[in-house]
Amino acid sequence: MQVLALFLFLTVCLSVTPSTALQCYTCQKTVKTVDRFTKEETETLQCTEDPADWTVETCSDEREFCRKGKGVISYSNVKYDRGCAIPEGSVEDSVEDTLDSGGNSICWYSLRKGGYRTGSVSCFCNTDLCNGGGMQVASYSMIIMFMLLVVLKYNV
Repeated sequence: MQVLALFLFLTVCLSVTPSTALQCYTCQKTVKTVDRFTKEETETLQCTEDPADWTVETCSDEREFCRKGKGVISYSNVKYDRGCAIPEGSVEDSVEDTLDSGGNSICWYSLRKGGYRTGSVSCFCNTDLCNGGGMQVASYSMIIMFMLLVVLKYNV
């Protein structure tokens, strides 16, 4: 009986969370370059796939999602970006949308002639820090299901 009470308590704790603004990973790493002819100095944003370059930001607009983008400029030139943004895509892009089916993301993949993906993608997700790497975080429902299995196994 104590295990069941603990299970119910944890379920309530995981289900009732305070409402806060969405938090997302963002890149703020900049690189200074000097033009070899004009000697003009410019500073550009250089986001990488390295989590050491990321910081956490709180989205200021309730319409914003966490964004993770990858732009393929050429074979050896890829641009990454992360942060808060309102989802947008192009009609010409291929769309993978899980929002309507209870998921938390929508992605637009750029297409080239013939319908093949270029490698450029813009994804938006609506849970805290969901725009990190490929690591998946267990959802509350998965945690609750696991706890229920443990309770049933040891309570029978």
